[in-house]
Amino acid sequence: FKALLFLGAGSVIHSTGTRNMHEMGGLKKTMKITHITMLIGTLALAGIVPFSGFWSKDLIFAGAWEAEMWLPLAIVVITAILTVAYSFRMYFLVFQGEPRNTAHTHESPAAMTIPLVLLAIGAIGSWAVIGIFSEAMHAPIYGFEGAHAYDIMAFLEHTFTSPAVLLSLLAMAVGLLIFLALKKDLMRKPGNFFTKCAAKGFYFDALYNGFISKLKLLSMGLRKSQTGDANMNAVGI
Repeated sequence: FKALLFLGAGSVIHSTGTRNMHEMGGLKKTMKITHITMLIGTLALAGIVPFSGFWSKDLIFAGAWEAEMWLPLAIVVITAILTVAYSFRMYFLVFQGEPRNTAHTHESPAAMTIPLVLLAIGAIGSWAVIGIFSEAMHAPIYGFEGAHAYDIMAFLEHTFTSPAVLLSLLAMAVGLLIFLALKKDLMRKPGNFFTKCAAKGFYFDALYNGFISKLKLLSMGLRKSQTGDANMNAVGI
């Protein structure tokens, strides 16, 4: 589903000629294949059942829970909540509402849409062929009597009563509620303090560039100590 979203973004940029989501909107009308496949990718990224993202997130939650790594578990739960909020923000900005400066958009060529469809199919059902899940369904589907095989109902009960899945569903619900509660603010162009900071990448680039410029000055100063004479350098070391 990550590959699907990256390729879907490329399809949208190819059609609209912009990377600015605030200049998009309403693309579901003119880019139907891209819209449906991107919606599938968005649901998978947000961890909605039964898309692949839900199951991969569940494995991470389960690993942290079983290892009693509470701080990493808290971090991934918070990350999952934010992922749901920004995933739906992207979807509504790009595909819903009325077109904004993108009235002449068109569906991408087959070279893009065919891979999108194939990846969308994977985002829906690829989890079923992963060992930990496929083993659970060997008995009812293939007649295997493996030690870890469940029937379908036992598999679903085992899955959806685990603490990891309950955490995943809770994160999904909270993220969706945050998006719905802040939908108006999240959908508008940067205006308040938070959205201005977000538009500036929370100033990470400014901090990074400031650090690099100071490091460059320090390096230029140290460079003067390099005479090119191996003996002098050895003495200095």
